[in-house]
Amino acid sequence: MTKHMRRVALLLLALTGAMLTSCLELYDEEMIIYADLSGSAKVTVKLPDTLQNKFDSVRDEFTEGKIRERFSGLNGVKLTKYSITEGRFPEATFEVSFSSLQKLSAAAEGNAPAQVLVGVFNIKKDNGNTIVERKLGEGKPAMSLPLDKYAVYKMHFNAPVEMVGTNSEFFDKSQSDVRYRWPLATIESQQPLISNRFLKPIPWMQIAIGFVVLCLIARIAMSVFSKRKIIMPVTSTKPGDAAAGPPAAPQRPGPPKRPGLPR
Repeated sequence: MTKHMRRVALLLLALTGAMLTSCLELYDEEMIIYADLSGSAKVTVKLPDTLQNKFDSVRDEFTEGKIRERFSGLNGVKLTKYSITEGRFPEATFEVSFSSLQKLSAAAEGNAPAQVLVGVFNIKKDNGNTIVERKLGEGKPAMSLPLDKYAVYKMHFNAPVEMVGTNSEFFDKSQSDVRYRWPLATIESQQPLISNRFLKPIPWMQIAIGFVVLCLIARIAMSVFSKRKIIMPVTSTKPGDAAAGPPAAPQRPGPPKRPGLPR
């Protein structure tokens, strides 16, 4: 390859890279997952610059009519709100609710570009605890995913959880909040796995009821024993007469009899 051709090739690669990185600017997701695996999510996608040609290929896909048409045929997943801003880098915001993670996973599976970022959910059981596995990077993107742009995941579990898979840079155990951040291209190439285990909650209500019942039983028992009469056995001073009752009280002498002959 001549020096001139090499320069042309490098220039073409640079132009191609610039066009590809203009495809998607940001993916930001906030998801709430309940103990029954239902939940809701708010997703914001920053689209390419409207001055770039790449925006024309995705503009029609993000019109409100097209988005609502796609959600209308889904089972267990509902689009509750949709909006898109104007300007050079439009932001499309989806607010959805889902009856279960399995329904959300099935909906994403039917849309290969969305499945890359939404992922596939797999539910497992471990000693009575529920494990939620989420594998990203499945499907096929409709646009390139650049290394210098990021996907941010904020997952809030409405029950105590612990991480059993990919470590998070931010994990607030007291609030059951987990956050992840990856370059978009890393998600496609490495397919990270997010795994969290629901912990069995402490049955505070049952403990409180049991404590109240024990207190009532203890109070009743103390009341019964305090009212019970204790009879002490009577001892005798004569041997062999332990069963005899107490000695008779002395009789008071009567009036003296008059002397005389008996009648």
